[in-house]
Amino acid sequence: METSIKDLLSKSISNRLVEFEAKTEFLDLLTMEVETMIMALAYNHGDVQAATQDVWKITTQIDVETPKMPWTETPEKIARTLEGIAKQFPKQISAYTIYLDSKEQEDEATLEAVKAALAE
Repeated sequence: METSIKDLLSKSISNRLVEFEAKTEFLDLLTMEVETMIMALAYNHGDVQAATQDVWKITTQIDVETPKMPWTETPEKIARTLEGIAKQFPKQISAYTIYLDSKEQEDEATLEAVKAALAE
């Protein structure tokens, strides 16, 4: 179930990024980055400051030799990015929140609710 939900979310994010004319060669990386931010927002019920702390914690634990994305260099940049993502990807955040709220059930109704949220 989780894999199906994440696949739907990734596809939806990727399609939205294409609408924003994201460069194709960076689409997979951007999709993954946006998905991480969406998950942080959903886990924190839309609280940008709490999500910022989670993303900052993750980025500071990454190998020092791995370059950081420009939007994750500082907590302030992460917060601005999260605010933008909250505005541009509300359906995706809502869909992932639905999944989190009913994660223990993992039934067909959850999958259909996620699909409906993404289709709105």
